[in-house]
Amino acid sequence: MSPTLPRTAPGIVAVEVLCPILAARGVRPRVLDFEVLAPVPEPPTSSLRSRLSRTIALAWRASPFALASMVLAALLAGAAPTGMAWYARRVLDGVARGERQVVLVGIVAEAVLLFLTYVAGGLNQFATARLRLTLGFLLQRAILEKAIAVPYACFEDAGFYDALTRARREAVGRPVALLAGFFAMVQAFAVLAGSAALLFRFSPLCALAILLAALPSFFTETRFATAIFRLQNRRATEAREQAYLEQVLTRDDHAKEVRLFGTGPTFLERARRVFSLVFEEDQALARRRLLVGLGADLVALALFYAVYVSVAVRALAGALTVGDLGLALVTFKQGDGALKQALGGLRGLYMDQQYLGNLYGFLDLPVPPKRPLLPAARARDERGLRFENVGFTYPGAKRPALLGVDLFLAPGKKLALVGENGSGKSTILKLVAGLYEPTEGRIFLDGRDLAAWDPEALRARLAVVFQDFVRYQLPVRDNVAPRAAEDAVPDEGIRRALARSEAGPIVKKLAQGLDQRLGKWFPGGVELSGGEWQKLALARAFLREQADLLLFDEPTAAIDPAAEAALFARVRSETEGRMAILVSHRFSTVRLADEILVMDGGRVAERGDHDALLGAEGRYAALFRLQAAGYR
Repeated sequence: MSPTLPRTAPGIVAVEVLCPILAARGVRPRVLDFEVLAPVPEPPTSSLRSRLSRTIALAWRASPFALASMVLAALLAGAAPTGMAWYARRVLDGVARGERQVVLVGIVAEAVLLFLTYVAGGLNQFATARLRLTLGFLLQRAILEKAIAVPYACFEDAGFYDALTRARREAVGRPVALLAGFFAMVQAFAVLAGSAALLFRFSPLCALAILLAALPSFFTETRFATAIFRLQNRRATEAREQAYLEQVLTRDDHAKEVRLFGTGPTFLERARRVFSLVFEEDQALARRRLLVGLGADLVALALFYAVYVSVAVRALAGALTVGDLGLALVTFKQGDGALKQALGGLRGLYMDQQYLGNLYGFLDLPVPPKRPLLPAARARDERGLRFENVGFTYPGAKRPALLGVDLFLAPGKKLALVGENGSGKSTILKLVAGLYEPTEGRIFLDGRDLAAWDPEALRARLAVVFQDFVRYQLPVRDNVAPRAAEDAVPDEGIRRALARSEAGPIVKKLAQGLDQRLGKWFPGGVELSGGEWQKLALARAFLREQADLLLFDEPTAAIDPAAEAALFARVRSETEGRMAILVSHRFSTVRLADEILVMDGGRVAERGDHDALLGAEGRYAALFRLQAAGYR
C-alpha cells in the first residue's frame, strides 16, 4: 500500500503521512476518532537469501578487510581438519610398519595444519570484533537517520517505539551473528565435504549415518528458534517498560523525587513484576526445548555408536588397518561435528534473519515526502499569520484538541495565549511550527497556505522555545548552537544570543566559558539551575536572528519574577518588528501582548488586549484577579 494516499475531505486524516510505521503495517485512513492504533499486521518478511546478501553488502561497506578476513579464516579452518585426519592415518600406519620418515613427515604436516587452524581462529576473532564495531556503527547511524526523517507524529505512537526498540536491539550484534553463522556453516561444509570423501572409502552408510544423526537436532532447534523469535518480538513493550524503570532509578533528573517520595521500592517492585513475567515465559519455553532436545540427542547417540561398533567389528576381522580404523573414527567424529555445526549454523541463520527482519523492516519504512494533507488554498495578498476555522485531533485521540480557532497576527505584533492546562495553547504552537497539520481549516503565513510551504523555508522563519526544552549534556556553545558545525556560527553570534536571553552572566561564571560542558552525565560537567537552563534555551531561539516568527511556550516558567520582568523587557525590544506568540500562565507577562486569546476546551473563549479583557469581567478577569491575589 502506498504511504501517500491523498486526502481530499476535511475531517479525514492521512495516517500514512502522519506516521509511515502505521502505513507500512496496513493501517487505513480513518475519520477524526483515530481508532487506528489497534493491532495491525506485521510487515512482510523477506527471504534468508535476500537478508544475507544485504548484510554481506553492508559488511563490505563497513569493512572490506574484516569481511575478506572472515572468508579466508573460514576456508582455512574448513580445509585443515581433512588434511590432519589423512596425515594421522599415515602416522598410525607408519608406526605399525616401522616407517620412521613417514611418521615424521606426517607429524610435521599435522603440526603445520594445526597451526593454520590457530591462525584462522585468531584472524576470525579479530575480523569479527572489527566488523561488530564498524557495522554496528553503520547500522545505528542508519537507524538514527531514519528516526530523524520520520514525521514528528510517529514519536507519539507506541507502535513506532516498539519498532524502533526492536531495530536498535538487533543493530549491534545480530548482523555480525548472521555473518559469523554463515561463515561457520561454510567452514563446516568444507570439513563435511572432506570427511564424506574419506568415509566413502569405507562405506557410504557411514556418511548417511552422519546426516541422519544430525537431522533431529536441526529440526528441533529450528522449531524453537521460531518460537523464541515470536516471543521476543511480542515482548518489545515489556522490554521498553523495563528499560524505562531502570532509567527512572538511575538518571539524575529522577533521583531527587525517587528519594524524597520514597518511590524506589515501588519502581523496583514494578521492574520485578515485569521480569517475572518475562522469566516465566522464557523458562516454560526452555523446559520444552530441553526435553525435546534430549530426545534428539539420544537418536544421534544411537546412530553414532552403531557405526562405531560396525567399524570396530571390521577392524577385528582384519578388513581395516590400524590407520584405517583411526582415520574412520576421527573422520566420522569430524564429519558428525561438522554436520551438526553446519545445521546449527543454518538454524542460526534462520533465526538471525528473522530478527534482522525487525532491523531491515524499520530501515525500509517509507518516509513520505512533505505534501499538504489538504489541498493548498490559493495565495492571497496578505502579510502575517492567520488561522481560519482551524481544528485538530491528535493521532489516537477521540476528542479534538482544537475546534474552530480563528486568529490573525500582523507583522510586528505580539499574541499571548492563556488558559488552563490542556486547553490547546501548545497545540497552536505545534501547528504553526509545522509539527502537525490541521485536520480542519487552514493556516496561512504571508498569504500562503502553511501546507504549501517548503519545510526548510518555514523553519528558517521560526525561532521556538518549548516548555519541555532540551538540556544538552554538551558544552555551552553546543547548547546555544547545536548546528554550529554545519552552519559555522561565530562566537560573537553566540555571545549576542546569550546576552539577549540574560544568560551572559551565567557563562562568565563558568571556568571554561563557552567550552564548559554542562550537566552531570559526563566528567567535568557543571549543573545549572532550572532557570539558567531555560535562559540557554532562549538563547538558542535568539540565535536565529533572521527568524521573524517567534514561538514561546512557557519560556520563563523556571525563572523568578524579577528576572522574568527584565528578560521580557529585553525580549520585547529584541522582537521589535517581528511576530511573536507567547504561551504563559503569568499574567504579568501576557499583559504586554498586543492581543490575548483565552483558550478553553480547544476553543477561543475570549480575545482582546489586557485592558479590554479586564473590563469584560469574563474568564480572563477572574483568572487575573485570582493570580494577583496571591501576591498581596
